[in-house]
Amino acid sequence: MNLALAIAHHQAGRWDEAEAGYRALGDDPLALGNLGALLNARQRSAEAIPILRRAIELEPGRAAHRANLGIALGPGDEALACFQRAESLEPAQAAHPFNLGRALAALGRSAEAEVACRRALGLDPRHAGARYNLAMALLRQGQLGEGLEAMEARWGLPDFQPTPFPQLPWWTGEPLGGPLLLFADQGFGDTLMMARYLPYLRREGIEPLLCCERPLHRVLATVMPNLRLVAPGEPLPACAAKAALLSLPRLFGTTLAHLPAAVPYLAVPPEVRARPVLDAALAALPPGPRIGLVWAGNPRHAQDRQRSLDPGLLAPLAGLPGIGWVSLQVGTTQLPPLPDLLDLGPHLSDFGDTAHALSRLDLLVTVDTAPAHLAGALGVPTLLLLPFVPDWRWMEGRVDSPWYPTVQLVRQPMPGDWASVVGQLVENLR
Repeated sequence: MNLALAIAHHQAGRWDEAEAGYRALGDDPLALGNLGALLNARQRSAEAIPILRRAIELEPGRAAHRANLGIALGPGDEALACFQRAESLEPAQAAHPFNLGRALAALGRSAEAEVACRRALGLDPRHAGARYNLAMALLRQGQLGEGLEAMEARWGLPDFQPTPFPQLPWWTGEPLGGPLLLFADQGFGDTLMMARYLPYLRREGIEPLLCCERPLHRVLATVMPNLRLVAPGEPLPACAAKAALLSLPRLFGTTLAHLPAAVPYLAVPPEVRARPVLDAALAALPPGPRIGLVWAGNPRHAQDRQRSLDPGLLAPLAGLPGIGWVSLQVGTTQLPPLPDLLDLGPHLSDFGDTAHALSRLDLLVTVDTAPAHLAGALGVPTLLLLPFVPDWRWMEGRVDSPWYPTVQLVRQPMPGDWASVVGQLVENLR
């Protein structure tokens, strides 16, 4: 097989044929470089590294080899050096400062990531990935104004969902002659967080119709009277325009100085204020503080490996006497090794049930997942355990959250260091 045919297979998505073709070409540097890129795309970066090193040895002046090696290596000093060298070889290519910015962000170096992303956008102002990464860097630094504007670039990302409801125009803040269709464009936690803006819409004469997953409906209905809710795929009434929930902070001109943070803005749904099974289980706990635990998020989330922790790491909590531990983790088969842990997970059918359980606790200890947002929205005291590079809304260098006054943040001091986080948690609870 010749190189042109292997490249044609690669471009057509026939990856097995392309891989075989590249391998058959031996020490051809372009074939090796393309093979490394293909292995990266196939999530086989460990195999790609020696191949890309050989390509660089044979052809040190090709920037693509350096960039692909940086991607294969993952965030770290050597990867940064690869991207910097690629940029020096091809200074007019926006892909290189984009890759550098992404790697810097993954290392928690947001200010440097911002600089690299701006450099990429100077070369290609329409680069959606660079603009979105700029948004994340700015938001982590607390620069909400420009950051929220740049976050709209998510609609241009290749792996982001298509814009829903194409028949409706985007709302830009103007008065409307009919309902505004709001839709959840990311996870449950984002929806719970953005619900705070719904009463502000009504005060401005805009009647919202919220489209979100059904497990959220009962608790979101408490944000204001007569909120209309539909689930994805259900028939919709006539609407005048649409807006994504995560676009509401931008549309309302949110800054750190002007941020709607009054809590509670959600409540326990009236129909679940009495749950005999849950209440009896909680009443059986010994006297003392009742503390809820959530240690894992949605496994389908792109960053779940960073934000979730092994429940076995919570074993040091057993050394704290007099605490009634309550698991609010849903769908788990492994529990933390805590004596007399009360597992309420099987009894939680939706977020209304979780709200009821949270209302009976003194504190929630959780990783960054939807119950953290629910507890914050309910005004429940919360200790939020964060990875070294957190989601944008928790920003950098803070132990508090301007979005949720009752939430305190406990951050990893180094990537993956949950042991230190649990140690700090134990000290906080003594």
